[in-house]
Amino acid sequence: MIETPVYFQQIKEWNQQSRTMLQKEDLHRVCELMLLIRGLSLMSGCYQIAHIAELGEDIAFVGQHPTNSSNRRKSVGCVWDVVTTLDYLIAHGVETTTEEQNILIHRLKATLVNLRDLRPKLSQSEIDVILRGKVMERDEARNQG
Repeated sequence: MIETPVYFQQIKEWNQQSRTMLQKEDLHRVCELMLLIRGLSLMSGCYQIAHIAELGEDIAFVGQHPTNSSNRRKSVGCVWDVVTTLDYLIAHGVETTTEEQNILIHRLKATLVNLRDLRPKLSQSEIDVILRGKVMERDEARNQG
């Protein structure tokens, strides 16, 4: 069985890689690293770290395809806060949720909702047009085959 400090060392290493990737604004790689951190944290029973890493993963994922540069900066800034918080949790071994962590979690969730809501939306008539086009393509393919 692997000891907890080994887990923390690996999580710390991935978190440092996330910091480096954030400086390059490589949110795709950051998303992958947050997934690794979350998985290893869950396996080692570090549920608070896993929860914060999951929020970072989600924001990095949504931030990969922002609707504008402001949303990209917002995503990078939020994930930076996640990386900093994870550094603190790893260094101090704190598993209990503090008031500051609750505020951060609330802000990350609100940002995630805002980023998802900013995606372009289709009206019902636009959806109907797309679906009719797909049905027509399918029917034409059946008639030709």
